Amino acid sequence: METNWKEWIKYLDFKSTTSRRNKVIKWLIERNVEFTLHHYKTGTNVIVKLGEGPKYFAISSHLDRVRESGGANDNASAMAVCLHVIDEYLTRKDDRSLMIFFFDEEETGLKGSRAYVNEIGTEQINSLINMELVGNGEYGILWPVKKHSSLIVQQLLQTSHEDQFFKAPFLLMPDFPLYYSDADAFLESGFKNAITITCLSKNDFELAKRYIEIKENGADDNELYSMISRAEIMQYYHSKLDNSGMINNLTIYSTANLILDSVILIKNL
Repeated sequence: METNWKEWIKYLDFKSTTSRRNKVIKWLIERNVEFTLHHYKTGTNVIVKLGEGPKYFAISSHLDRVRESGGANDNASAMAVCLHVIDEYLTRKDDRSLMIFFFDEEETGLKGSRAYVNEIGTEQINSLINMELVGNGEYGILWPVKKHSSLIVQQLLQTSHEDQFFKAPFLLMPDFPLYYSDADAFLESGFKNAITITCLSKNDFELAKRYIEIKENGADDNELYSMISRAEIMQYYHSKLDNSGMINNLTIYSTANLILDSVILIKNL
């Protein structure tokens, strides 16, 4: 049964992390999807494994929100994409090995993802696609992308070029100034194949292109941050305006399918 993600996210507006985690668990139980809880000192991650290892392709989101925000685009939208990936995987009867993460305490220092990396490690994981703010927009960026991009970055770029929903191939950004994501917890450990997806409006996509241009020309951090702070997406970021009213079901469906199509096309995971 296909979920109306806008309505699903509406239930999570301004709710506690516990309520948001329980909503994910309820969805999984209703579909007989097995999961494990990774309890660490200050929080709890939810982990779903699909298929058999020894190496898994990982897809991640985070459960928590900042106090003043409704937490819809940041980051219930990513939670919804992760669940839709699971739904599509089961519908397609796929046999790839996927690991889906719902990390706790991203907003207070990437604590959930860092706890996973430090306590469990990355040996079982081949690559990681993390998501931040993926509930609205027909354009996308991948960040942080270094000079030598990984296979999954190349495949996401190719798949987004062929996709009928997204209006342009995803833009490769070297960073997102002064912002971090759970992908950084993996990159910090020396894990190389981790990337974050963010969806944008056309105006913000053009602004992102300009950001890359002036960064390459030597702009300082203050100028770069000032540019990003003017973006449409930042007007909702960490505010009460970040609620389910801004969510677009098609963006969530399309992001999930793009990720799964990209993963399926990669051999020898």
